[in-house]
Amino acid sequence: MANEYGELITHQREYMQSYIVRDGGGRMLTVYEARANAQDGNPCLRTDYNYNADGLITGMKEEKAAWDSSWDF
Repeated sequence: MANEYGELITHQREYMQSYIVRDGGGRMLTVYEARANAQDGNPCLRTDYNYNADGLITGMKEEKAAWDSSWDF
């Protein structure tokens, strides 16, 4: 569900789906999260991760994005 600003709103009992982009070492680079029934173009949350040379997370950035229905399985 999105509010009047197009932001994703979740509830404790709502089913969610995610799509994860990983680097060659298996670390998460980008995670997209949306409602389980999201359709192509629906608002979703995108989280980008940054890592240091030791593989520890040094930062995260969250922003609105659009769900891509090709990620459904």
